[in-house]
Amino acid sequence: MASTSTPRRNLCFHEDDIDNEILIDEIELRLLLYDKSLKDYSNSNLKAKAWEEVCIKVFFNIWGNLSTQEKTEAEKVVQKRWKNIRACFSRELREQKSTKTGQADKKRKTYRYYENFYFSSRVWKREMVRETLCLMLIKTMKINQRKKMKHQI
Repeated sequence: MASTSTPRRNLCFHEDDIDNEILIDEIELRLLLYDKSLKDYSNSNLKAKAWEEVCIKVFFNIWGNLSTQEKTEAEKVVQKRWKNIRACFSRELREQKSTKTGQADKKRKTYRYYENFYFSSRVWKREMVRETLCLMLIKTMKINQRKKMKHQI
């Protein structure tokens, strides 16, 4: 007896299939995916919706034809690609910060998507300032606590 069901597609998603500039632009529009200071940053439902919106834009030509399982696979690939891009950007930031002012620039190319991705550095700078302030506050509290203990002795 012959099967009347449609043949299964065997779609396989790769990071190379993703247009990085589109991905970066779409992420930039959704602060929820990278700005930890937002109230809804930890809302997994909103994040899932935001990731789906990004995937719709990244895979605009095929998204409507994908099964639920294929969409889930595509989302994982997009998120992995985003993590890789973010890691490369972080590495580039570190490289640029480690290059001392006035030091001869090495014969090294700047990360290809550095300028595209730079929008998130505002958030990272804010987080670094917040972290520094917290560390300073903790240090001050410890010093004050030691002073208090000295006066009690």
